Amino acid sequence: MRINIIFTPISFSKGGAGCMRLKYLINEIRNNNNIVISNLIIHKNNNELEENYYYDNVRYKKLLNNNIIFGNLSNLVNIYKYLKFSKLDKNILYFYDVNYNPFDIFIFIVAKMQGYKIVFDEIELYYTKLFKTKENSFFSILVISINQYLLKIFSNHTFCISIEIKKYFKNKSTLLPISYDSNLIDLKRRSTNNELTIVYSGSFAEKDNITSLLVVCRNLMINGYKFRLCLSGKISENQKNVYLNLLKDYELNECVFFMGFLDSTDYNQLLVDSDICIVPRVNSKFANAGFPFKLAEYLITGNAVIISKTGDVSNYLTSDDAILINPDSEIELEKALIDLISNDKLRNKLSLNGKIKAKKYFNPTIQANIIIETIKSV
Repeated sequence: MRINIIFTPISFSKGGAGCMRLKYLINEIRNNNNIVISNLIIHKNNNELEENYYYDNVRYKKLLNNNIIFGNLSNLVNIYKYLKFSKLDKNILYFYDVNYNPFDIFIFIVAKMQGYKIVFDEIELYYTKLFKTKENSFFSILVISINQYLLKIFSNHTFCISIEIKKYFKNKSTLLPISYDSNLIDLKRRSTNNELTIVYSGSFAEKDNITSLLVVCRNLMINGYKFRLCLSGKISENQKNVYLNLLKDYELNECVFFMGFLDSTDYNQLLVDSDICIVPRVNSKFANAGFPFKLAEYLITGNAVIISKTGDVSNYLTSDDAILINPDSEIELEKALIDLISNDKLRNKLSLNGKIKAKKYFNPTIQANIIIETIKSV
């Protein structure tokens, strides 16, 4: 039996952590000769929009989501034709991270009309996003509630990044945590920097608690500890200016560096060349419902990891694998960094054990097999 899997709506060729997670899984799934993979991308703008092309032997189709009624109707016609053209013995629409756009409901209807099974991959519970802002209208809450209900109706199965999300979907769901890039295992260290390199990579969102990290770095510097902190990820100019002002106020300009958004090659090399990676979190419903994407990459590259105990983290790691700290705790973060900076044996122990846990729980080959076997059964 040949299986057609169409991944939508994001691209796996480039993007943030979510795109990379999808890429790692696709790279493994396509090794199965009975599965044909394509990527249906629905864009919010027309930058470099191409109708059809191939990337890394995966067929692409790009559509423009311009939020205009007639434009979206045209999209639905194109989606209907594309799904029909792609059909094999078994057909799956793999919808990654539903954002509850009302237009998505019509995509699900069109897929069902073509006989497709719909599989969702949920990395966040949308209601937790309500807690990211202090004020939400009754209408926005109503729309989200209705869409979450409809999501259950259309779903043949849902892969969930955390137990909290799995509780919502109950029986028609499978736990599927983060994964890493298999290419990271073979990368060699290049840096000859004598100072310990500490890395944070992420979104610089409120949940990431970067201000507390900078406060801790100031305290370490005052007390004579030598290190360099590299901050990587997408950041707005306004956010960056706020942090640059903090660096100036804290006199951290010579040991804290903004790397910006790195391509996968440079990012992977940064991880391999670093010594300590940090996953700070605040204690919020949003942080506890998700899971830190970067953790698997940090562990598999042999970094000693400091991570806040939010969500499912303690289900995978113990104090033998990483330093687990309470969220929002500057005191625990500072102590953890001092312990790692001062203790080579501790760093080496966490490095070794962390790699073992990454291969056990976050192995992309194992996770791809879970997806394949689950899809066969839906």
